[in-house]
Amino acid sequence: MFPREISNRLLLLCLLSHLGGCKGAIRFQAIIFQVQRETRKSGWTSRTFNYKFIRWSHGAYSKELSMDLKLLTNKGLLEADSNKVSQKATKYLDSAKGISNLELIPTDSFAELAKTLNQKSLPSLLLQIYEESHMREYKMGKVMQDTLYTIS
Repeated sequence: MFPREISNRLLLLCLLSHLGGCKGAIRFQAIIFQVQRETRKSGWTSRTFNYKFIRWSHGAYSKELSMDLKLLTNKGLLEADSNKVSQKATKYLDSAKGISNLELIPTDSFAELAKTLNQKSLPSLLLQIYEESHMREYKMGKVMQDTLYTIS
């Protein structure tokens, strides 16, 4: 198993590759929060994102997710405005698929969930997340989902 930071970044690249990008930071934070939440409920804890989310003004927010997106953009793996994977990232993902113990590539249902969420209007997406995660029960800045594991 990879360190948490590496697996999160690989999953981001895989998911964005499937989505063809995602416009808007609030939308993307919401999608990752919901995908992480749903896949954890399904018992796939080692094959999903492992971010710490807090309740923030527009829903769930992860500072680490924002930092990972900046890092991937600065390394030339993502296009800044659209979060589309670059040619460099595509080559990187193709070479990563050759790693025999790499169990990070999203399954069809993982990618399908993200695509469905990405097609919703932002207000509809946020309303769904508020209702399903009982977000109103959390005070502003309180942890809604914590990391499950850390491997160094």
